[in-house]
Amino acid sequence: MEIDSSHQVAKNLLAEVRESIQARKRAQKVEQNLEQAKEAIQTEQYEDAVALLDEAMRLDPAHQEVQKFKQLAVQQRDRAEKIRRYLERAEKFAAEADFQRAKTELDGVLVIDPGNVSAKTMMDWVVRELTEQERLRQIRQYLEGARTHLSEKNFARATELLDKARTLDPNNIEVEAVTRMVRSGEDREDRRKLLVKRIAEIEENLSKNKLDLAVASAEQALREFPDEPQVIRLHVQVLHRTEVHKKRSYVDEQLQAARGFLLKNQYSAALAVLQGASQAVPDDARLASFLKTVLEAQGHAALEAARRDAIREANEQIRTQNFAAAIETLENGLARSGQSAELADLLQFAREALAEQQRQEQIRGVLLRAQNCLREEQYEEAIQGLLRAQKELKSGEIDGLLATARDQQQAFEGRREEIVASALKLLETGEVTKAVALFEAAPKVYFKSENFQRVYSQCRQSLDRAIFVRTSAKQVEEYLAEEDTTSAEALLKQALESYPQEPTLLALQKRMREEELRLRREQRVKVLEEAHVALGRMEYGRATELLGAVSWESGGLPDLAAQAKSLLEETHRREREQQALSRAENYLRSEQYDEAVQVLTRARDELKSPAGIAALLATAVERREAFERRREEIIARALQLLQSGEAAEGVKLFEGAPKAYFKNENFQRVYLQCRQNLDRAKFVQMAVEQFKKCLAEEDISAAESVLEQALKQYPDDSTLLALQKRLREEEFRIGREERVRLFEEAQIAVGRMEYKRAAELLTSVKWDSPDLTELALQANALLEEAQRREREQTVPQLVPVPAKRRESRGLSESEPTPIPAPTSTPTPAKKPRIALLALAAAVIALAAIGTWYAMGRNALGYVQLTAAPWGQVASVSNAANGKHLPITGDTPLQVALPPGHYVIEVKNGETSCKVEAAVERGAVSAYSCAFPEVKIDDLVQRVLSAY
Repeated sequence: MEIDSSHQVAKNLLAEVRESIQARKRAQKVEQNLEQAKEAIQTEQYEDAVALLDEAMRLDPAHQEVQKFKQLAVQQRDRAEKIRRYLERAEKFAAEADFQRAKTELDGVLVIDPGNVSAKTMMDWVVRELTEQERLRQIRQYLEGARTHLSEKNFARATELLDKARTLDPNNIEVEAVTRMVRSGEDREDRRKLLVKRIAEIEENLSKNKLDLAVASAEQALREFPDEPQVIRLHVQVLHRTEVHKKRSYVDEQLQAARGFLLKNQYSAALAVLQGASQAVPDDARLASFLKTVLEAQGHAALEAARRDAIREANEQIRTQNFAAAIETLENGLARSGQSAELADLLQFAREALAEQQRQEQIRGVLLRAQNCLREEQYEEAIQGLLRAQKELKSGEIDGLLATARDQQQAFEGRREEIVASALKLLETGEVTKAVALFEAAPKVYFKSENFQRVYSQCRQSLDRAIFVRTSAKQVEEYLAEEDTTSAEALLKQALESYPQEPTLLALQKRMREEELRLRREQRVKVLEEAHVALGRMEYGRATELLGAVSWESGGLPDLAAQAKSLLEETHRREREQQALSRAENYLRSEQYDEAVQVLTRARDELKSPAGIAALLATAVERREAFERRREEIIARALQLLQSGEAAEGVKLFEGAPKAYFKNENFQRVYLQCRQNLDRAKFVQMAVEQFKKCLAEEDISAAESVLEQALKQYPDDSTLLALQKRLREEEFRIGREERVRLFEEAQIAVGRMEYKRAAELLTSVKWDSPDLTELALQANALLEEAQRREREQTVPQLVPVPAKRRESRGLSESEPTPIPAPTSTPTPAKKPRIALLALAAAVIALAAIGTWYAMGRNALGYVQLTAAPWGQVASVSNAANGKHLPITGDTPLQVALPPGHYVIEVKNGETSCKVEAAVERGAVSAYSCAFPEVKIDDLVQRVLSAY
């Protein structure tokens, strides 16, 4: 064939050889499956046996032995399945305690397989359980019958049934409990009969009034039945009747003794006997009635004694002229002893004597009061009192004293009129003090006359006015001497309100106005002098305050007002000049030269060019020019550093400059350029480091993501463009190495006759790259060769286990199965050894499959994280349970995680980005975060605020 591939004879011979080889392999496979099926039948693995025999019949449908064993395997499988179903139902019924139906199912098993050990063992247990159920049923029946007889109080029959139940189960707790109930019922019945007997005896003795016997019977019954209510009630009844009998005998004896004392008028003794008996027998009606009779008799005797005592005591009091006490004694006697004619007559006499005694005392009282009034020269009161008393008492003594009082009254009024006339003469002559002295020396009784009071009031008012005017004038003079015009004016105003036409007060008012004008001039002159001093000391606020504190226009001093106005204008001018100089110096100290020049220029124009402001203005202009020269030098130096690529040095130069420079737009612009270049350099450097780290780990996708994010920010950066070129070269190198590796693996697969595996490897990548033309041609040629050989291969693959069992363990159809090399047909003597080798190969294959399955289940997934411009992984947590994982690092970063969903937080300074990542087994998921660019304006503002 190698010499002439189109030789027909050679082709036919090759086909015959191949057919012979395939027939021999099918025969070997049939014998192997038959032996395995026999072993499976012996181990009762009927499903495996049927699967093996089915495969053998597909290879050789006419094989008689295979058909016979398949029929046998199917029958044994059906028989085992039927027995299994019987056993499952029997176990189910037994678990539900339905042992009768379980026994029926087990009988079905034993009919099919009488020697089935599981069925026999379970049958013995089910029979024992059925016997136990029957025994328990009989015990329950006996117990129910015993309870029925117990409720009917048929204790003998109940005891008989309980003995039968105890024979079946001597240790049954319920039987013992019911037995105790029966015995307890018998005891209660015996006690009930004895109780009826004792109660009948007690009631019989009570009916015959045999109290002693009744008490003895009740005591005995109470000892035998201490908790029986009926016995306790009868016992109390017997004791009560006995006690009533004893009390009645005692009351009779006490009543007889009390009658004897009453007949002898010994009331106290009779009461003592009855009260003692009432305490012993409080509810006896006879004792209460007799006690009332004794008390009434004792009361009548006491009233009579009280009347005699009252009459005797009243006679004694009348003899001593104590009529009020006698009346009280007699009234008390009547109240205690009731109506008595003797007591009433004596009481009437005492009252009349008391009335006469009181009249004489009233006359003496009236005369005494009148005499007192006359001694005090209160003649009108004495006369009025005597007239009222005479109208009521009609006494000659009162008439004599009344005449004397009228004479003395006439003489009193004559003296009073003389005093009034003398006082009026003194008042007319201006001798007010003497007139007041005359009134004050007169008796106080004279002041009861209205005319006397009126004249005295006139004298007193004239004296008060003279004293007030003299005192006020003296006080005003003192205030003026002290230059206290305010107090003097207030006092004078108050005095004029009282006496507005007083000449003395009007003269004082004129003098006070002259004094006020003099003091006001002196005060304003003093204020002007103090303002001049404050102005000389440059205390402009103090000077303004002094001049503004005085009202110059309202003082009546126009010359001083003009001086004050001029001085105030000078103060304001100097104060504004001082303020302008101070502000300008502050601006100069803080290097704010433009503001200082503006302030000084405005002050110069407003204040007509003072020398101090002009000198400071020239200095400010010079320092501003020097300031601007230094600023321009810094800008020029920074631009040089920026052109030479030293952005960091340029930023340092700006940060060391005064903050006032940043107000210049050109200064800000150059500073922003330096800052942007520095940020760009840092960003590019960080991206280069991450890129190199990814390339070192051969993580092309992460490196490409980092470079892509960086080029979005700075697409024309030469360093990044160089990295992009290097990335393409690296991708080409890794792609070439991968394709060479796949090509070599495909060649090995072809050498192993794994043509399908070789084809999968060759078609898993694209070979149409223009840089891999030669390798692509070799791959296409190898792919055609693998596909051709796969088509030519017609010999089926040998599998170490049945197809069904392999499929159940998770093998896919695409898994490569090793194809053994062609071998010669084994002799019958070598069949056992071949079976053992096949079995060992199956075990090894199963172990390899199990290892692959376990590794596949526990395989991890990967997450690739990138950030632009850069980022730091702050936390990784499981989205299902919130558990945090100890994973941190800088991007780009690749993390190995178990399959699941995760929340990953990436931070860039104060900014954060959260990523929800889904991790799949064996797969790589890529995620990226883009953070905002650096805002140069905000950065400049932060730098300025730092100053």
